[in-house]
Order: sequence, then C-alpha cells, then structure tokens
Amino acid sequence: MNERAKKRQALLLAMDTYLEALIDKKPENAPVSPKLKMTNNGETVKIGDTQIWKNTLLIKERQTFADPDTGEAVFFGTFTNMLSDNSVTRYIPQQLYAFWATVIIRIKVENSLIIELEELVNDRQLRGFPALKKDIVLPDPNFGWYVPEGERSTKEEMIALIDNYWDCASGLKPIEKLPAHPDVQRFEEGYRTTNHLHSFRGDFKHNTTFRWDVLQENRRYPVVDPEHGTIVSYCMMENNVADPQTREFKRGALVVEAFRIECGLIYRLLAMFPFLDDKIGW
Repeated sequence: MNERAKKRQALLLAMDTYLEALIDKKPENAPVSPKLKMTNNGETVKIGDTQIWKNTLLIKERQTFADPDTGEAVFFGTFTNMLSDNSVTRYIPQQLYAFWATVIIRIKVENSLIIELEELVNDRQLRGFPALKKDIVLPDPNFGWYVPEGERSTKEEMIALIDNYWDCASGLKPIEKLPAHPDVQRFEEGYRTTNHLHSFRGDFKHNTTFRWDVLQENRRYPVVDPEHGTIVSYCMMENNVADPQTREFKRGALVVEAFRIECGLIYRLLAMFPFLDDKIGW
C-alpha cells in the first residue's frame, strides 16, 4: 500500500476499534488521545457515558467514509439492544425496552489516536419518513465503487457541487442548475424519498415547504474522497423567514448527508437526521 492508503487504513482501524470498545462496554479500549474532545448531540461528554455506549448490544448496519487528507472518518449505522441470541450477559439500563437509533460518528485521528469524537444520535421516528430503523439496510454498495481515474472530480469540484446543492435547497439557485444524474436516488433515514411522488428535483420544484436557509458557515465537509466519488456534508438547515405561505414557524434541523458523485453529477444521497434543532459547537 502507498502512504495514502495506509492513512485510510489507520482511520478505518481507529473507527473499528472504537465501535468494538463501545459494544464491549470497555471505554479503556478505545484509541483516544488524552486531549480528546467529545460531544454527543452537541453536549460535551465523557467516553462511555452516552446512551449508545450504555444501551447498544449490536450495531446492525454499518457504513464508513474516510478521508486521509483531513484525517477524519464518518460512520453511519443503526444501533440496538435487540438480539436474536439472548445469551449476552452485559448489563444495559434499558433491559425492558427496545432501543433503536440511527447514529453518525465522526472521528479525527492524529498519530493513530482519536482527538475529536462527535456522536449524533436519533432514537425517535421522524414524521414523514415511514421507514423503521430496524429495516434500514447498509452498507449501500454504490458508495464503495472506485471512480475511474479519468472520470474523477477534484475535491474542489466535489465541494462546489454540493455547495450548489445546498444553494438550491435554500432557494438561492434554481434546481435546473444542479447537475444531477438521471438515476439519482435520495434515502433519508432509510426511506427512499425519490421516484414515488416526485423525482429528485421534484421536491425542490413542487414542494413549497422544501426550502431551508443553509448558510455557508453551517456547511462542513469532513470527508471528500475523489477515489470513491464520495463526500460527506454536515449542515444545519435553518428556517427563519416569517412568510406563512412558505414556512409555518422558525425551526432548524441538522442533517448529515453522504453523496456519491459520478461524472461530476450527484448520483446517490444517504441522509440521516440527528435529534438536534440548534447549532452544535463544532
């Protein structure tokens, strides 16, 4: 392996070791730095003290994205205490109640140790997204394909494309200006939101409530991976316009989206919504 591949491997190993420590309930096994900064849904926490550490017995579905240039990796998964084998003896607080959550974990690694750790958790059912967390299927193989070298977008081109996407979501640009693949599909919290009522562009064109103020300062890109054509964007979507015809009230929502880009076009979206309606301090 070349040096870039070794850096990617180190990120993947750090994420795997952290997840294994979480399942085993052994925070001392997590490869974290003494200067670790850790948050759970925006609140500063100590490793081992969060709801997913306490109640997870199984990570049912998994997908990880890594960027050796930023030293960051982002994990999408579903966490649960529901097992088919009841022989597990580890104590968990929620013994009587089923626990299911969609979880996003971001790590930043230096010298093989995690210096930043961001857990984003949603253990609730979202209105408008009828897919159940237990039915979510990952990994999506579309994100694992390598893009032929001659067809790869640069990191700058990938960020510009997704900035364009957020501009369209904000109503700053017409959706016709957004380069999209004819086969593009969007999955939000496991629910495919395309090709049953509208197309990918249809939500922008026909759904008048699908408008958010997505400020540039609220957009983050911890993973930009030209080799796989994948980019992960964290974004706080705000809703501050008081026009009752377009928005009922002021609100906000954090969304984390993984995009697959082919030939400079948006091809796939995997979105999850943590239980957050305000900025989180990163």
